[in-house]
Parts: sequence; C-alpha cells; structure tokens
Amino acid sequence: MHKIDFECSQSDAGIFIHKAKNGDIVVAMIYVNDSSFMGTNATLVKEKKKAFMGIWECHDLGELKEFLGITIRRSDCKIILDQKVYLTKVLDHFGMTNAVIANMPLLHGYTSVAHTGNPDPTLWTQYQAIISLLLYLMLGTHPDIAFAVIKLSQFSVNPSKEHYEYGYLFTPYPLL
Repeated sequence: MHKIDFECSQSDAGIFIHKAKNGDIVVAMIYVNDSSFMGTNATLVKEKKKAFMGIWECHDLGELKEFLGITIRRSDCKIILDQKVYLTKVLDHFGMTNAVIANMPLLHGYTSVAHTGNPDPTLWTQYQAIISLLLYLMLGTHPDIAFAVIKLSQFSVNPSKEHYEYGYLFTPYPLL
C-alpha cells in the first residue's frame, strides 16, 4: 500500500489512508481478499483503486454491496447494514433454521455459575463455535446482543449443558 501512497491507520492494520495535497482523502479497507475504497473525490478513488489493481490481481466489482459478510444497501440518504445471509448460514449450520424466535437475547434475571465438572470436549467445541459466530454478529451489526454474548462467553473454558442451552436459546433472537 505504501507503493501507491497509502499510510496504515494507527488503529486498524486493515485500514489505509491516502491524503492528497489538496486535502482529498481516500480510505481503503483491506481484509485478506476483500477490499473497498471510498473517499471525498470519486476520480481520486478510481485512480487509487486502479493503482491497487495494477499491483494485486483483483477485479472491480462496482458499488459496494457486501463486505466481510455484511450486506450494504443504500436507501435515500441512509446506508443499511445487515448480516441476514450470515445469520441464516449460522442458524442452518446449528440446525436452528426453524427455531422459535425469542423476545430478548437473554432471559431476564439470568444468572449462572461456572461449571466445575469435567469438560465435555464436544460441548466445549460447539459452545465456543456458537460464541465466536455470535461475537462476529455482535461486532458487525448487532451491538444489542453484546451483554448476552459476553455473559455467556465467560463460560467458554468449561461450559455446562445449561450454558449451552441458554446460548442456544438466545441465538435465534430476531435479528433477521
């Protein structure tokens, strides 16, 4: 990215910024094989994107409609982000496609204690998989499930069947 005059952001290794002498800015988000360019000057953005494509083998797919599993739609003056496709895949993977939707991500007054019994490797693997998938959903477009995900993630080292069932219960929270 330095070859095409971008500086790496101090806060995120996947964000690069080009500042033109006239004050125009181009921001590039790069993550493995996904990239997106945006800026204050459409011509400069196209120029920088073309320079990027001249160095790395890639294609310009036009207007950004999806990035890292997040669907991006424009409506009037709004940008709408959602992860419906991602969530549908998660629910399908865990056999919850027809799950009953809960009214809230975690039952009111939920309290739990650490499991002190022997770890169940299968339960542990499944539990951590659910938590990691929900963390991505929470960080991407659903901060509203943060409390529930963080609360249940506290038991990731040795989850009990109860922890798993509560984690399973709040997964189909109405995010679609």
